[in-house]
Amino acid sequence: MAADWPRLPAETSGPAWPAIPIKAVARPAAKPFSFELGARYWYSSGTTTFAFTNGSPFFGDPTSTIDWNNMEGHSGEIFGRVEHRPTGYFVKGLLGGGKIVSGEMIDRDFFAGGLKFSDTSSNIEGDNLKFAMIDLGFSRDIPELGLRGGAFVGYHYWSENLTAFGVRCNPDDVGGFFCGPPGSVPVPFDVAVMTYQPTWHAARVGFDWKMNYGRWSFSGDVAGIPYAHVTNDDSHLLRADLGPTPNIITHSKWAVGAELDLFVNYALTQNLEVGTGFRYWGLFAQSGKVEFGPGFGQDLALRNMEQQRYGLLVQLKGKF
Repeated sequence: MAADWPRLPAETSGPAWPAIPIKAVARPAAKPFSFELGARYWYSSGTTTFAFTNGSPFFGDPTSTIDWNNMEGHSGEIFGRVEHRPTGYFVKGLLGGGKIVSGEMIDRDFFAGGLKFSDTSSNIEGDNLKFAMIDLGFSRDIPELGLRGGAFVGYHYWSENLTAFGVRCNPDDVGGFFCGPPGSVPVPFDVAVMTYQPTWHAARVGFDWKMNYGRWSFSGDVAGIPYAHVTNDDSHLLRADLGPTPNIITHSKWAVGAELDLFVNYALTQNLEVGTGFRYWGLFAQSGKVEFGPGFGQDLALRNMEQQRYGLLVQLKGKF
């Protein structure tokens, strides 16, 4: 028969340690708004073209063309974006301006049948540009692609002040009868001969996106311009017969266009990134009216008013 061992108590006695309360640590609530603020430099080249007809059977259609070519520009801008993350609605915009430092203006006039009776060129220097945009839209995440994209509608203001200096005669179809031999300079290049001040107001409809790959990201926006309007104050500074400046006023009826920004970005920190990219703006009007001073009583037909600017960007952006 086995020894009858004393039974141990079900719970052994020991010191009674005080209970330590465990508190759940709440995660900070996600911020409902995200903010972006930054600055950009834009190195660009631009063109502005103009053509009209005076309706006379003795003159061509177009009667006159003016081309502002290879206008090198340097501009800066500030930009920002505020987004309500729960809904995806956002507001973004930019404000900028700068200088146009060089270029060439070519002025041509035609008789009936396209006979070119005047062809001159002038230098462009010391001018400026200014612009602004504001867009309203919404965006959504596509996590499996690392993509956030959305659509927007907006408004674009764009104005340039252009000044041409001097007159050089180019070959024409009448042997230089009106201007002079090719290469001659009837007006010195330190004399201002013409100014243009085209100002555009445009409606934008488009989409934007951003794709993340670690510290790298690709972003941009593309917009179509379903409607735009331009007013151009044209001052022929040596034409006393046209009256006080501006002495030729142009209004478009309808204009369309396209705009594009593309960027490659690198995140320096969680809240700071740098980027470089490319921008294109193009607005095109094919109809409207042109009024000549001093009376501005007759509406002549606008055949073409186009403005394009494109170039490289660098940016620094903070995210909060």
